[in-house]
Amino acid sequence: MKKIVISLMAILVILIGGLVFATAGKFNIYTDTPHVNYDEVLDDPTTPTIYYYYQDTCHFCNSIKDQVTDLYFATEASDKVNLVLVDMKSSANANAWTSDPTYDPQNVDVTDAKNIQVTGTPTMAYVEDGKLAEYEVGSDVFTLMENINQQFELGLTFDPSRYGK
Repeated sequence: MKKIVISLMAILVILIGGLVFATAGKFNIYTDTPHVNYDEVLDDPTTPTIYYYYQDTCHFCNSIKDQVTDLYFATEASDKVNLVLVDMKSSANANAWTSDPTYDPQNVDVTDAKNIQVTGTPTMAYVEDGKLAEYEVGSDVFTLMENINQQFELGLTFDPSRYGK
């Protein structure tokens, strides 16, 4: 009996060690990238910028994490467009939420970042030439990602059909 318990413990240690080794070093866009607070998003209005508002507890945010990661690396390699992450679970971003049914992102003065509000996650807001050029929520973020991919020739392939689009 003692040998069985020791053998099971050894197998458990090997499995846990393998799991730790397999996940060690894996890039996680939600923890391994710089973030800003929602009121800081317009630090550089001269560079076209995508603002990605997310929550790490959002199922859909997690289901598109790989594609957002690809977009992040493509924008990092490009000097034409930036991607900035805003963690909506952070208490510093609590004022960015709105439930106002009259909120219209197309009529937002983006010279003050506090005017950009979020109705749900994921949300992507694309600011170009100091104006809100595109604003998408939920599965519609694929439209924005595809438009950015084409506009800046990032060479990415998105498969929105995997996510019910």
